[in-house]
Amino acid sequence: MKKLMRNPIAVLVCGMASLLLFGLIYVWSIFVAPLEAEFGWTRAETSVAYTLSMLCLFVGMALNGVLAARLSQKTALMLGITLAVSGFLGSSCTVSLFTLYLFYGVFVGTGIGICYNAWLTGVVHWFPGRSGFVSGILLAGFGMGGLLFSPLLSHFATSGPGWRNVFRMIGIVLLAVSVLTAGFLLQEPPQAGNGKKDSSASHDFTTRQMLASPSFYLFSIWKVILSLLGQAVIGQAALIAADIGMPATLSAIGVGLLSAGNGLGRPLSGWLADRFGSWKLMVALSAIFVFLSIGMVAAYQGSYAHLLILLFVLLGLAYGSMALLASSFTGEIYGMKYYRLNYGVVSSTSIVGTLVASYISIIKTATGSYLNFFYIMIGASLFSFLSVVILPFSIRRMNRKYAHT
Repeated sequence: MKKLMRNPIAVLVCGMASLLLFGLIYVWSIFVAPLEAEFGWTRAETSVAYTLSMLCLFVGMALNGVLAARLSQKTALMLGITLAVSGFLGSSCTVSLFTLYLFYGVFVGTGIGICYNAWLTGVVHWFPGRSGFVSGILLAGFGMGGLLFSPLLSHFATSGPGWRNVFRMIGIVLLAVSVLTAGFLLQEPPQAGNGKKDSSASHDFTTRQMLASPSFYLFSIWKVILSLLGQAVIGQAALIAADIGMPATLSAIGVGLLSAGNGLGRPLSGWLADRFGSWKLMVALSAIFVFLSIGMVAAYQGSYAHLLILLFVLLGLAYGSMALLASSFTGEIYGMKYYRLNYGVVSSTSIVGTLVASYISIIKTATGSYLNFFYIMIGASLFSFLSVVILPFSIRRMNRKYAHT
């Protein structure tokens, strides 16, 4: 058993299984209708629980790095598991909006954020030279959890066991899997002896040094802009398709292909980042978003259904790549010694996108069209391209500054 627990493939499989279950945070929508039917809550009231869980997810990612650095990874992981399991079990006892916000919003969100960061930053140390591809596989699992289990859990929540028992089922299964897999993560990874490096960074930068460098802010600007644009379009994809008169069946195919692209984009971009470097992939993604933005204007104005579907596929691939690059860029540029805390801080910038991505619907309501958003999308994509083009100059300056420390 000891030998198995130190097998990199076994560690990766455990990470995939864990993140698949952590991805159940995204099945929130299956609980909305039964909660509103039982308690008479409005959609605005129930939506707060999901928004809060997303915010706490990013808080948990950053918190894991702090706890692992000051205490231990074991302590951080145990806290994350306890919060996540308690959150799902507590959600099953919901009697008020406050308890729903506390257990699902704060406990589940923070707990899964801690565990997510623990697994993602822990597993990559077992695969020197392939950290991007491995991160992509793990992120694909996290994104696929809701997609795979949502139909079955939705059936259980609306009939049969009921929504309270579904919350309990998730909590119990999450606890069981975490107990079985935690030992694999807590093993010390072997030193790389195959000549491959974990990072191309010339120096291991502390979080303070990272935050003092313009490179962090240039990357954050790039990441926030493209993530925000991606979230906005993905959240309204079916409505955009309906706006141009696309048949419902064709629209469903387009949205499904978007989701498939999102999942495929994560391991694909990880492989590309390992092979060509994160910066080149970032430049390519900015260029793709510029093309997507112009294409959206053309497809929307001309009601070109098949062009819109193609753009949805490209958007899914690009957005999936965005999720991967925070992990890849952090290790490649800032080194692996302080990776856990640095990655947590880099990931927390995604809070901005979560908070403001809904503005696309505000523009639609105010103008009656998505066209003005697509024009904004063109300008924002060009700005992201500018920020990534000047990024290498900031990285070289940072490396020179700390070359002898």
